[in-house]
Amino acid sequence: MEQILYDQVVAPVVKFMASHITKQLGYVFCSTKHVTSMREKMSRLVATSTDVIDHKNRNEINDKEIPAHVEAWLGKVEKVKHEVESISNDDIGCIHMKNRYRAGRNASKATMRIQELITENSEITWTDAPLATGRATSSTTSTPLSLPPGGDDFKSRDVPFNDALKLLQQDDNKSQVIALCGMGGVGKTHMMEKLKKVANDKKMFDFFVKVTIGRNPIMLSIQDDIAIDIGGEGLRGATVTAKADSLRRKFERTLEDGKKKILVILDDVWQKVDIKDIGLTSPLPKGVKLLLTSRDSKVCKLTADTSLFQVVKVNELSDVEAQKFFSEYTGVSKEHDQNLFQIGCDIVKKCGNLPLAIKLIGTTLKSEDDYAWRDTLNRLKNHDLDDSVQEIIRLSYEYVRKDEDKEIFLHCGLFPEDSDIQIEDLVRHGWGLKLFKNVSTLREARDRTNTCVRNLINANLLMDSERPGCVKMHDLVLAFVLERVSKGDFAWIVNHGDVSSWGRDEMNESCKRISLTCMGMSEFPRDFKYPDLSLIQLMDGGLSLEFPEEFYESMENLKVIAFYKMQYPPLPTSHQFSTNLKSLCLHKCKLMSDWSYIGDLVNLEVLSLAYCYIRKLPSKIGNLRKLKLLDLTGCGHLHIDDGVFINLVKLEELYMRGSHMKRIYFRDANLKELKMLLRQLCALEVEFYDMNHLKDLSFEKLDKFKISIGSEYVEFDTMSVKTTLQLTLWDDEHRSDLVDNKIDELVKKSESLRLSMWQMSHLEDFVPVNPYDQSFFFNLRDFHVNGCDKLKYLFPTHVTRGLRKLERLTIWSCYVLEALVHDYNGEINGKGEMIIFEELKYLSLVGLPNLVRLFPVDSVVELPQLVKLSLYNLPNITSIYPDNKNTSPLQQALFNSQVRALQLKTLVIECMDNLKWIWSSSSEEEFDNIPMLRDVRVAECNELVNLFPTNPMRLLKHLDQITISWCSSLGEIFNIDLECFGEVEQVITISLRYISVLRFNEEECHVWSIKGGERNSSFHDFDTTGWVRKTYISDTIYEKTSHQPSPNLIRLRRERGNLGEASSGQAGADTRMKGKL
Repeated sequence: MEQILYDQVVAPVVKFMASHITKQLGYVFCSTKHVTSMREKMSRLVATSTDVIDHKNRNEINDKEIPAHVEAWLGKVEKVKHEVESISNDDIGCIHMKNRYRAGRNASKATMRIQELITENSEITWTDAPLATGRATSSTTSTPLSLPPGGDDFKSRDVPFNDALKLLQQDDNKSQVIALCGMGGVGKTHMMEKLKKVANDKKMFDFFVKVTIGRNPIMLSIQDDIAIDIGGEGLRGATVTAKADSLRRKFERTLEDGKKKILVILDDVWQKVDIKDIGLTSPLPKGVKLLLTSRDSKVCKLTADTSLFQVVKVNELSDVEAQKFFSEYTGVSKEHDQNLFQIGCDIVKKCGNLPLAIKLIGTTLKSEDDYAWRDTLNRLKNHDLDDSVQEIIRLSYEYVRKDEDKEIFLHCGLFPEDSDIQIEDLVRHGWGLKLFKNVSTLREARDRTNTCVRNLINANLLMDSERPGCVKMHDLVLAFVLERVSKGDFAWIVNHGDVSSWGRDEMNESCKRISLTCMGMSEFPRDFKYPDLSLIQLMDGGLSLEFPEEFYESMENLKVIAFYKMQYPPLPTSHQFSTNLKSLCLHKCKLMSDWSYIGDLVNLEVLSLAYCYIRKLPSKIGNLRKLKLLDLTGCGHLHIDDGVFINLVKLEELYMRGSHMKRIYFRDANLKELKMLLRQLCALEVEFYDMNHLKDLSFEKLDKFKISIGSEYVEFDTMSVKTTLQLTLWDDEHRSDLVDNKIDELVKKSESLRLSMWQMSHLEDFVPVNPYDQSFFFNLRDFHVNGCDKLKYLFPTHVTRGLRKLERLTIWSCYVLEALVHDYNGEINGKGEMIIFEELKYLSLVGLPNLVRLFPVDSVVELPQLVKLSLYNLPNITSIYPDNKNTSPLQQALFNSQVRALQLKTLVIECMDNLKWIWSSSSEEEFDNIPMLRDVRVAECNELVNLFPTNPMRLLKHLDQITISWCSSLGEIFNIDLECFGEVEQVITISLRYISVLRFNEEECHVWSIKGGERNSSFHDFDTTGWVRKTYISDTIYEKTSHQPSPNLIRLRRERGNLGEASSGQAGADTRMKGKL
C-alpha cells in the first residue's frame, strides 16, 4: 500500500517540484544565457519582419494582394520589440538574485513568443495575385499614405487642399473636373480622402461615387461598383457597352429633377479613361463633378476633355514637415537623440521630402541602431535606393509611352543634383545624338524637346524650375536614373561628387556617355579609351587639370562634346573626328589663343562658344558648311573675319548678343553678309546700337529672336519666351526709321516687348495701331514700359481687346503717365463694355508721380488671373479701392469699385507717401472682388492709418501673412468696429500664421483694436495656441510655430463678457480696446 502511495502520489509530486525548482533556479543562474538566446531569436524576427514589410510594400505598389493577417502580425512584432528592449541583463551583479531571476524568466517567455511569431509567419501564404480593381473600400492600388500617430499636420498642404475644396464648391459652369496631380507617393490619394470627408460632412453632394482605376482597370467590375454606389445594386449585361448604357440611364434618373449632385472620384488614373464607359457624357451632365488623382496631368486632361478642367498640384512636404513626419515614424526627436535626429534630417533631405519614401524608410529604421541609420544615409548619398522607393519611380517611368520622352528623361540624369537643366542644352545634345525621329531642322528638334519635357513634367518625372527655360529633377528620380544608366546596355559614367581619385577602376570600355564634375581633379587617366562613347560632358575643370595628348584617341563614335567652365579644355581636331562629331558645346570655357582648327570639323552642325570670350571669329569657321547653329553669346568686342557668315550656307540659328558693357561691333562687310544670312535664319539674337544698321535687313523669316535696338540687351528672368524685342530711343530723330525698317513686323511676333522711348506721347508714336486690328499685340505676353517721359496714357481702350495673352505688365518711371487705359473716343462711357485682361498675372507700377487711376472711372474691369500687384512710389494715390461715400476731390483711388481680381494673392505696396487706406473703413463689397488675398506687404507708407476695414472677416478666410515696415501712422493692424457687424454672429475660419511689424519709432503697433457695440463687446475665441512673439530692436514678429490640425477660429459678436485671452475689461460704445497676441 505504501509503495503504491509513493509511486502514484509522492514520486510525481517530488518530480514536479524538482523540475519546477530547477526551472526557477535556471532563471537565476542562466539568466545571461536566456537573454542572449532571446536577442538571437529577436534578430531573426527583425530580419523576417523587414522582409515581410518589403514584400508588403512591393505588393501595395504593384497592385498585388496582401494576406489579411500581415498587418496584425507586424503589430505583434512591434509589441514584442518593445518588450525585448525592456529586458536587460547588463549591470546586474551576481548578488542581485532577484533581478537576475526576473531577467531570465522574462527573456525565456519572450523567446517563446518570438518563436511563436516566427512560426506564425511561416504559415502565412503569399499568393501575390493581382488586386481586383474596384471599390475604394478594398485595398487601393495607389498606395494611400497612412499617417503616423501624430496625424496629418502638413501646413504646406493647406493651399492645394483649400483650392481643391473651393473648386468642388464652385458652380458647374466654373469648374467641373478637378485633378489632384503629383509624384508617386506624394499623398494625392490621402488628400482626396480628406476632400471626400469634408465634402460629405458639409453635405456638398447627395451621392459619392469612388472607384480606383489603377494600372490594369477591370471595367466591368468598376461599372458594377459605380452602379452600387448610385442605386444599391449591380448591373445586368455582359459587355462594357451594355453596362455603360445602363449606368448612363442610372445617372440620368438620379439627376432628372435637377436638384441632386454627384461627386465621381476616379483614384489612381494611369491612362485615359473613356468616361462613356462609366455612364457619363462629355460635357459632363449638370450636377456631376469629377475628381481625379493621377501622376500625369495630361492623362487627366484627356480623360476630362472639357474646358472646365482644373489641375491642383500636390507637392512635396516642407523641410520642417518632412522632418517631423519622419520623427513620428521612427520615434526619434531632437530632444531624444540629437545626433540620430540630424542623420534623420539628412535622410529626409535625400528623400526629397516625399512622404511615401519617408514613411517606407522611417518604418524600416524604427528601433534600429545608429549604424543602420548611417548606412541608410550613405546608400542614399550614393543613389542606392531602397527597392520599395525605387519601385515608385519605376512605375512612372514605365508608363512613359514614347521612346524620345524616355531618352530626354535619362539624359537629364547627366546633370548634377539640384541643378537647373537648360532645355536648350537638351536640344543641342539631342540633335547631336540624333535622339529625335523625323526632324530636319533645329526648330523642329526644339519643339520636340519641349514636347518631351512637358510630357515628363505632366508625368511628374521632371519639375518646373524657377529659372525660365530650365527644368529640375527630384533627388529620388535622379537616383533612379543613375541606378538605371549605370548598368546593362547603358553603362554611363556619371560622377559629380569627389572625382579627385577617379581612375581606371571606374572605367568601362563599353561606356556610352560620360558626365563628370572635374573640380579637384589633377589629371585624366592616361588610358582613357572609350570606343563606344557618344557623349562626353565635363564641368568645372581648373588650370591644374591635365589631359593626355591622346585624349580623343579611340573615340571615333563621339557625337557630342559639352564642356562647362573648363580652363583650356582639349579641343578635337579633324583627323580625330572626320564624320561623327555633330555638336561641340563650350560654355564659359577659357580657350587657347589659336582654336581656329575647329573649322576643320567639317561635319559639325552645332557650335557653341557662349561666354568663352573669344576676341576673333576666324575665317576658317566658314569651312563649317553643314553648321546649323552658331552661338557667340557673351563674346564682347568680337572681330568677325570677312567671309564667315556668307559661307555658312546651312546656318539656321545665330546667337551673338554681347556681354555687360562689351558690344559686338559690326563692320559694313559683316552687315552685308548678315543681310544675306537673314534669308535663311529662323533664330537670331543680336544687339543693334545704331539704327542705320537695320537698313535693308529683313526679319520676316525669324520665329525665334532676342533683338535689342539702341542699347545693350538686358536679360529679365521673368518668363520663358521665344521672341523678345527691346527698343530704346533717346530722341525723336530715328522714330520714322521704325516704320521704314518694318519694326512693326517684329512687334507683331514679339512675346516680350521692352519699350523705352523718351519722346513717345502715344502708343501710335511707336507703331501704327489700327483700332479695328486686334491682332497687333496678339502674341504679347510680357510688356515692360520704362522711361517714356511724355507718355500720358498707355493703352487706348480698343488696344486692350487685343492683349489676350498678356501675362506680365511692368511700367517704370513714366513721369507724366496719368492712367493705364484711357477712353479716347467715348468707347465705353455709358455703354457698360468691359475691359478684360484675360491672362494678366503680374502687374507692377513703379515711380509714376502723376498716376491718378488705372482705368476709366465708369468701366467694368476684369483681371481674372491677376495673382500679384506691386505698387511703388505712386504719390497721387490715396487709396487702392475708393470710398464711395467720400465725395472729396482729394480722394484718388487706384481702382474703381468695379475692378475684379478674383485670384489676387499677393499685394505689395511701398513708398506711397499719401496712401491713407487700402480699403475704406466701411468697405466690404470690395472683398468680393479679391476673395483669395493671402499675402499683404506694406512698407514706408507714413500716412497710412487704416490697413483693413472695420469688418475684415471675409478677408481673413485666406490671409496667410502680413508684413508692415516703417508705417509710422499705423496704430492697429485690425481696427474693428462691431457696429459694422449687425446682430448676426460672424464665425470665420482663418489661416493667418505670420505678422511682422518693423518700425523706426518706439511706439508699439497693436495687432487689433475693437470699439462699438451695445454696452459690452467681446473678441472671442481667437486661438493663440502656438503663436510666438519675437521682438528685435525695431521689429516685432508674431509667428504661428505649431500648426494645429484644425484652423484658427475667430468669432466676433456683440454680447456681455470679458475680452478673452488677449486682454480683458469692459468695453462700452465709446471705448476702444487694444490687444496683441
